[in-house]
Amino acid sequence: ANMMVNAKEVYSTYGSGIHNISSSPAIKNVTVTGNTATTSSYAYGAGVYNASSNPVLTYVTISSNTAFSSSNYSGSYAHGGGMYNFSSGPVLTNVMISGNRAYAYSINAGGGGIYNFSSHPVLTNVTIANNKANGGTLADSIGGGIVNSGSSPKIYNSIFWGNTKYNSTSSDIATSLTFTLKNSITQGYTTGVAADNNLVN
Repeated sequence: ANMMVNAKEVYSTYGSGIHNISSSPAIKNVTVTGNTATTSSYAYGAGVYNASSNPVLTYVTISSNTAFSSSNYSGSYAHGGGMYNFSSGPVLTNVMISGNRAYAYSINAGGGGIYNFSSHPVLTNVTIANNKANGGTLADSIGGGIVNSGSSPKIYNSIFWGNTKYNSTSSDIATSLTFTLKNSITQGYTTGVAADNNLVN
């Protein structure tokens, strides 16, 4: 069966499209698009929000979702336009994450495509393209494609392309820990390990 989640102007702080807490659904042939997570403080995972969850996503498109924080408060954030993972281990196979945005009016924005916090997702045949993280300044904008904060995802046979931060600065991956990236294409990010067989443009 096919399902489209197209909530458009559903305003929620976390997971306007799909919101998983301590659950592990199997999601297949789904499009999650046009959702907005908005708040004056913390906005997370406009498309998909996972907390202590291990969903399995197959043939899923997550596109044109926006996490937006309008606050001037320095402790506020907009993280994970497409997906936000908190203590979670989602498995993504044949997934497209594109055109999503983490936007903060004047403070920190990160992970236009995906933001991982203390999480361990596995991505295979995933395209993360044309996502954007736009904070108040360039320094406030991190990981247009994906942010790994205390996280070690495993990524295989995937493409990172056209992701940016703060206007048009190229930014595929921002990470605080070593993670697995193999047989993939990126624009600038490299693990520095030849055996990983990545193509860096």
